[in-house]
Amino acid sequence: MFDNDVIASLRQYNRLQEVKVQPGDILIFKVFPGWAHDKIAASITKAQKYLHWKSPDEKAGIKLKGDAASEHIAIGLSSSKLAEAAGEIHDDDDIPNTAAVVYRCADKQLAEAAVTITKALCRITVDTRPKGLPVEGGHYDMVGAAKSLYTKRTFHATTNEYIEDVLSFVYGSTNLIPDMFCSQLAITAYEAASVAIYGKTCFGSDPRGVTPKHMEHLLNTRGNFHLAGRIPVPPLLMHTDKVIHAYNNARKWRQSADSIELKSLIYSSWCKQAERRKQGVGELLYLYETYFGLNVKPKFRHMMKPMSKELLISYPAIKALQMKPKKSGRLYNIVFKEIAPLDYFL
Repeated sequence: MFDNDVIASLRQYNRLQEVKVQPGDILIFKVFPGWAHDKIAASITKAQKYLHWKSPDEKAGIKLKGDAASEHIAIGLSSSKLAEAAGEIHDDDDIPNTAAVVYRCADKQLAEAAVTITKALCRITVDTRPKGLPVEGGHYDMVGAAKSLYTKRTFHATTNEYIEDVLSFVYGSTNLIPDMFCSQLAITAYEAASVAIYGKTCFGSDPRGVTPKHMEHLLNTRGNFHLAGRIPVPPLLMHTDKVIHAYNNARKWRQSADSIELKSLIYSSWCKQAERRKQGVGELLYLYETYFGLNVKPKFRHMMKPMSKELLISYPAIKALQMKPKKSGRLYNIVFKEIAPLDYFL
């Protein structure tokens, strides 16, 4: 367990221990400064940094314990399943090789109830809702996500009606799922679960106004939750993600054929998931040493996985570069900046 704090940099993130996701865990996916590789991630982080209206806590002089780098939210349904807004269900093996911190609820009864509500809102059969009932709504609320930047975030007159509507669906009284965005789903599950069990909300929030940034603040300042750690994604994969996107965003007319092939091979190793992550890490260590001249430390050399001859046939430029490290060019400079400082290399 760690002291609840704002995780706003990769250095802070790397200090956290790796943990497995448990039912009811809330995952906050991070896009640290300089890591926003697509327009959606960039717009979310910038909007939370510059357009985020102050919460009552901030107006009272309390420093917000949430950061604009908090870009996306998911909630654990089991040890292997995650839920996102609009009823998207993923295996934890499908978690992308990016940064995510894990918050855990100390109240197991509350966490179990939140999981039940999340399942119902994601169209998964639960004991509380009779089978066979039709279901309407439950789409991703892009407009609501934008409005959450300047919407009232504390419990107010219409919040109770909203939570009652959610519980009515969970118990089968209505068939309409409210449209939601990512953080709204997770906090709705806990607020509704708390009302169902204890007769009051656990955060005192209006879920429709809770951004990922503000949700991190709530999790850090409410005693029921603690920062458990981070998802188990090796740093080599995370930094390789930045290498890939940095090179993709570089000037296309200055990309050589061999660099493009190298980037493709790096990508194929980076995107390996689940039990294949170890294979991907081993391939990346081999690639960075063989083709970029980085020296893998002795304690990591057993992890290296050479490229197969069959694979190299598909990459003629790389095959020609065999054992000839590339020490110049845009891709090399990006790799040297992002990968060389990691603990894997001398």
